Amino acid sequence: MDDTKKEKVGENIGQSIRFEKFTSLILRINRSVQRIKSEEMAPHGLTGVHVNCLYYLVTSERGMSQAELTRVCREDKAYISRAVAELTKLGMIELKGGDTKKYKSTIMLTEYGREVALRTRTAVDRAVAAGSAGLTDEDREVLYRCLETVSDNLEKYTVEEL
Repeated sequence: MDDTKKEKVGENIGQSIRFEKFTSLILRINRSVQRIKSEEMAPHGLTGVHVNCLYYLVTSERGMSQAELTRVCREDKAYISRAVAELTKLGMIELKGGDTKKYKSTIMLTEYGREVALRTRTAVDRAVAAGSAGLTDEDREVLYRCLETVSDNLEKYTVEEL
């Protein structure tokens, strides 16, 4: 095998190892986050998507439309719609505004919802602190910048690029 072919094989092996490590780590992190969400929210009968909704709603002074919540949670429209219906049924949120379309109404936390959302936020803060233990502020900056770059690149990636 000539040197060019050897280099190409070496590059492919390196890419395979990076792929395996990257996907394995991302999947492990995601599973851990899902497990933590599940364990923290089980006493309230909530799921991961509920956690996301409550988290973003408690940070918004003016409430959010379902469309805005879908965008910031980066979830499917139908998934958020079900979560909004469930959170409404649980008495954690209410729809405000005169808009006849439920999707455009403003979603606000009820007092009970605010209490649960603040506990949710505390749980999120604890999980983030646990996950980033041992990292400096500079490490975190680099990590998030790299993850954002990878995410942006993969969102732009298309099969035609092959």
